[in-house]
Amino acid sequence: METHRHNSLVHKQIKEIRLEEIVTMNISAIYSNDNRELTSPMEKKEKQQSKQHEYRRRRQRPQQFMDYGHTRFEWIQLIATLTVPIAIAIFTILDSVQQMNQSKNQFNVQLRIAAENRETDLHIASENRQKDLDIASENRWKDYKIALSVLLS
Repeated sequence: METHRHNSLVHKQIKEIRLEEIVTMNISAIYSNDNRELTSPMEKKEKQQSKQHEYRRRRQRPQQFMDYGHTRFEWIQLIATLTVPIAIAIFTILDSVQQMNQSKNQFNVQLRIAAENRETDLHIASENRQKDLDIASENRWKDYKIALSVLLS
């Protein structure tokens, strides 16, 4: 009989808990010593306020941990936050300088190749001119011989 009462009380509590969870959604379960204790929303609010107070108390550091009004953690966080954009800026600058040097080197190579091609073209043109002059000289000499042979005959 005693267990039946206990079971019915447990079932009744479970139904109440389910109804409260559905209606308010504010009941939380806390496990301690393997027994389930239920806390009311007011107790939950008080615990939350005490946690916030504890957080504020922990947040207030002694003066020895503060430099220029900020904690060491805040300084580390600031430095870590600024490191990424600074690294990106440095990489961008170095990359653009490298590209400028590379394009300058390519331009110098192209100028050298163009100068070599110009020299080669000038040399070929002078050889062709000399050949043309030699051919013209031979043709004049042949014409002169033909003219002499016609006059003498």
